[in-house]
Amino acid sequence: MSEKLPNDNNGLLELLKKLWLPFAGFIGAVSLTYSFYKMWLGDQEAVTYITAGAGLLILILALLWVGFRNRTITRPAVWPIGGTRTETYPLFKPSYRKAAQVGLSVITLLAIFGFVILGQHLHSQKKYRTEQEQKLIILIAAFEGPEEVYGLRNEIIEKLNANFSGEKNIEIIPVDEIITVTQGSVYARQLGEHRLADIVIWGWYRPTENPNITIHIENLTLEKMLPIRKSEILQPAATLAELESFSFQQQAGQETSALISFLAGFINYNIEDYWTFDKLKKLA
Repeated sequence: MSEKLPNDNNGLLELLKKLWLPFAGFIGAVSLTYSFYKMWLGDQEAVTYITAGAGLLILILALLWVGFRNRTITRPAVWPIGGTRTETYPLFKPSYRKAAQVGLSVITLLAIFGFVILGQHLHSQKKYRTEQEQKLIILIAAFEGPEEVYGLRNEIIEKLNANFSGEKNIEIIPVDEIITVTQGSVYARQLGEHRLADIVIWGWYRPTENPNITIHIENLTLEKMLPIRKSEILQPAATLAELESFSFQQQAGQETSALISFLAGFINYNIEDYWTFDKLKKLA
């Protein structure tokens, strides 16, 4: 009688069955970690909320486990003979259970208080957002370049503040964060959306004999029908002498101010808030 040789294919299949689940788990963990990292780069605030919420949920589950978990023991019964009886005992000491229950009570009270505060915050935020939507909000990021030497961005901000400081419907928001060429328009728009801006101005320049100057204007509120494209790129030509004499900076400030005046007038025209002659004379 011949013996049956082992099937190598069956052995390989059994090995794959044992390994596929750990391998799939490893791939899933790597993918989740990478997705979490990418999400953190894009929206750190959302990731913070998710992490805090997950941590709080784990804490509540742990307190519920300690505070209310019981264990069941089956013992032989005295009567009837051969029968069994079931007894239930707390899984943890009474002191631990009491501490966990107190912790749950504190978390519940804090949650109620937090929901009340959150409701007030959301109401205030909705009111603030409604007020901001009636404005033309200009966010100006720090320019990548020798700003402390040539002051291109500072001149633009100074001109805008001089022209619009008394206008309640126009808000100029300078931020010290530099938007690099690598980060580009995507990051500039994210920064603007976080501050409820309509327009984001960012740029960069180099102190060379033939300066390479690029100014980006991002339009974040196309629904307001602002008469500029989603992304505008200005590349004016300026010599090093013009930068050092600040003539180019003054020209850039005036042109930017004129653009903002035009956009503000366009918005006010659409909402039938017509500017008076005095306002126009002030901006001239």
